[in-house]
Amino acid sequence: MRRWMFALAALAVILPIVALALYPPTGFDETMYHLPLVRAIAERGLAFHADLRFPAFPLLAELLAVPAYTIGGDVATHAIPLIATLLTTALLLEWGRFRGIRTGPLAAAAFLGTPIVVGLATSLYIEAVLTLFVTAGFYCLDRAAPDHARRWLVGAGLAFGAASATNY
Repeated sequence: MRRWMFALAALAVILPIVALALYPPTGFDETMYHLPLVRAIAERGLAFHADLRFPAFPLLAELLAVPAYTIGGDVATHAIPLIATLLTTALLLEWGRFRGIRTGPLAAAAFLGTPIVVGLATSLYIEAVLTLFVTAGFYCLDRAAPDHARRWLVGAGLAFGAASATNY
């Protein structure tokens, strides 16, 4: 019974956020930088696009959005930050479980309940993807801390490298 209640509560939180993600792109950075770059990469390939405004910055978040754009257009690109935010929430829950503390759900709820997080999760801004990679990096460092497990250190390096490839 408790699992059903948790699943229903999670669904009640996630569905309105998904509905917000279905709105067309309207944000300044989204329509001025990120979406035109995703469109250019999807249509003309990965190259320097001199016709775009500020076309030289880390591209990982935009590259992740290209398949969604190809499948469903500009609104579908909102799925990438939404998925990244939901993965960050799940990672916070797992981190609390790993540490054996009961505040994991509270941390996840505080994260997902913050209005700016919801706003960034429903638009093609790179902060949601960046947050996922930074959280994953610190989670890996925390897992590696007791015994310096090499696989967790490699995971931290990969996550922090991906964060660097997302934003400078």
